[in-house]
This record gives sequence, structure tokens and C-alpha cells, in this order.
Amino acid sequence: MKIIAWNCNMAFRKKAEFILAHNPDIAVISECENPEKLKFPTEIQTPKDILWFGTNPNKGLGVFSYSNYRFQLLDCHNPDFKNILPIAVTGGKADFMLFAIWANNPADKDGAYVTQIWKAINYYENLIKETKTILIGDFNSNTIWDKPRREGNHTTVVNKLAEKNIFSTYHKYFNQIQGKEAHPTLYMYRHENKPYHMDYCFASNDFIEVLESVEVGAYKDWTMLSDHKPLIIKFNTLTMNNTWTQRWDDRYKTEEFAYGEEPNNYLKEQIEKLQTGTILFPAEGEGRNAIFTSKLGWNVSAFDISEEGRNKALKLAEANNVSIDYQVGELETLDFEENQFDAIALIYAHFPAEIKSDIHKQLNILLKKDGIIIFEAFSKKHLEYVTKNEKVGGPKDIESLFSIEEIKADFPNYEIIELEEKEIELNEGLFHNGTGSVIRFVGRKK
Repeated sequence: MKIIAWNCNMAFRKKAEFILAHNPDIAVISECENPEKLKFPTEIQTPKDILWFGTNPNKGLGVFSYSNYRFQLLDCHNPDFKNILPIAVTGGKADFMLFAIWANNPADKDGAYVTQIWKAINYYENLIKETKTILIGDFNSNTIWDKPRREGNHTTVVNKLAEKNIFSTYHKYFNQIQGKEAHPTLYMYRHENKPYHMDYCFASNDFIEVLESVEVGAYKDWTMLSDHKPLIIKFNTLTMNNTWTQRWDDRYKTEEFAYGEEPNNYLKEQIEKLQTGTILFPAEGEGRNAIFTSKLGWNVSAFDISEEGRNKALKLAEANNVSIDYQVGELETLDFEENQFDAIALIYAHFPAEIKSDIHKQLNILLKKDGIIIFEAFSKKHLEYVTKNEKVGGPKDIESLFSIEEIKADFPNYEIIELEEKEIELNEGLFHNGTGSVIRFVGRKK
């Protein structure tokens, strides 16, 4: 994935070709006109998706996709911070949380530039995670302008992000120190003797690990277009996806079962109420629930991203004299059909926050009319429990956890048979031990 940040100094429609020469997947463009004014020349590639925010139609913040990536501005966006946009990015080789930035709010007496970012990263703290997070754009700041009595300095922003293992790609790639950058991104008033580094791409460590290149545009190539030079970042996101899969492979490749061999109690309680038929287990891991259900006479399918999980599940199936269809990969790549299943069981299927609702919608298509969803996963309140006791397991970012409202929104076409938030005791293998808070849901598709 190649992502470019550039303050275009207005009239992006006349300058897009120079950015497109670098073949970006995503471009974050400050001082960009709104979509109604973006009349590109016919020979210029048009974006596949655009997200724009601003009060001045000639000068806002635009985010452009020139690949399969799609953008959704989150409902929690606070327009008081100008301009920091929390965006869920999906559809490409890696889904992630993007904070597009053009720090510029002269009306804020606390500070017009880096103070906006400081306020935003505190406000959005639960969204800014240690994985799959990028903050990029015109920060309008540098350590050289830190003020002794100002809380939100550039250095404090850098340090707060570092606490979450989020780092500047430029400084990592070139081994530079904040405030002593060798490559300026701004030439004040376009004067070559007034260079500053003010544009940044901060990325979580999983992106840093697959960072391929960082480039800053040259003065002679860009000065006729803008006082800013583009910051061009390239990540090997295919490798990153493999790294995420590797984490689950590492968990499942040990001899012991990560979550035990016995079925989940809630699944056991609910499945025994139903007539046998076809059932799908998403994110099934080592197969404990699928094997139990198969022994009851169900025709069982399952999937996960972990090959090690599948291997363990098939051995468990063989030991129990049953068979299951277990596929490995992302759901959209797998061989399941519309209206294939009588039931779907989502047992601690915590997909990444930015795609979990999309996964639920895809699963809905696979379920027959009058089919049943059985769901148990950690609630947002569970964050309090896992903070006190890590052995209870579960995600540590609130957006990957669930609420009753989210379940209602994700499954609107269901008769609710049961839906509750409940404190329970878990004793499942190595990683689910102790008191936790869960959402339990049983619904029938209308």
C-alpha cells in the first residue's frame, strides 16, 4: 500500500496528475477543494472514493482512494478539532484506522496547530490502537516550536503516540531525530532558505515492521505547485496480513488447546434446543465447538485465518470420529453459498473493529430465512475486567468489543429470542479464565 500526504496549496484538480505519477493507493490532500469543485481533466484518473471535510469549499481536507480502499468517517468524529478525521478504511489489502490530519484552527485560543492534534489523540484514545492505525497529513508542527508551558507540544504528541507503539515512518526509515530532520516538507513562502519538516505519517508498529520506503518530494520538483512537498510512504501490507495470521498460528500450534477441548457452555445450552441441520462456525480456531456440534448430528462447516487452527480441529474431529468442512482464509474468499446454513454460531468471534459489522452482514447472506444466530462475545464493559485480570482474555480495545446496540444494528432483520449483557465465569483452556462481561444473543432471521 502506498499512501501520500500533501498540502496542495489549493486547486488539487489542476495538480492531481503530479501525485498520480507516484501511483498512490490513498492520497491525503490538505487545502483541497470540495468534491463539487473537483472537475479533473478527462485524461486524469478519477478517484474510486473521496472523503472531504471543511467549511471553506476551496480549502478543506480530502482523502482519495485510487485503489479498492473505501472510507467511512466515523460517527464519533468531533469537528471541534480542525481538522482531524477518524476514518475506517476497508476493502484493500489491509483494513485499518486512518486519522487524516490538516492541523489548522486559528479560532482555538489554546493553539491553532499541534494543540488540535493533542486534543484529538486524547479524545480518540480508544480508537488509537497499537495495531492497524495510521495518522497522516499536515501537522503544522515540529519539536523546534515546543513551548515550555504548553501541554500539547509536538514532543508530547510524539511521546503519547509512542506509548501505543505508534511512530513516525520518516524518522524510523531515515533514523532521524525529531527537530533535526534532513528532508524538509515545507519551504516557507516557497523560499529555499526557509526549510521545515511539518508533514508526518505516524503508524502502528505492525505497519512499521512492513515499511518499505519513505520519500519526500524535492524542492525543484514541487515548488511551482505548493510550498509543501509530498510525503510518500509504502508498506508491504501483504506481509503484514501474513504477520497477523502468524500470530494466530503461533497461538494454535502448541500441543495444548488454547481454549480447551470442551464446547462453550452457552453454545451447548442453545444448540441442544434446535433441530439438526447445517451450521457454520466463523473464527472457529481449534474446533472445539464445531466438533461437539458435529457429534450431535449437525452438518458442520467452519473457517478461520489460521492453518494451525484447522490442523488441530481436524485432528480433534478424527479423535471424535466425526468430520467437518473447515476452510482457511478471509470470509469473502471462501466457498460458501447464499442461504446455505440453518444456523451460524459466533462464539468469541472478535473480528477487527473496522470490519466486524461487514462480516456480520456477509454472514447474514449465508443464513437461510428462519435460520438461527447463536452469539456470545465480550461486551464493551469487559475492558474493565481484562484490565484487572488478563487471564480472562479478550480484546483490549473497546471498539473490538460489543454492545447490545451494535448487535441490534448488525442484525436488524432478526426476531430477538434472547439478547442480554451478563457477567459470567469463564474456564476455557489457557486463555479464558476468570470473571468477564459478555453479550449473549439468539436471533431468528425474518
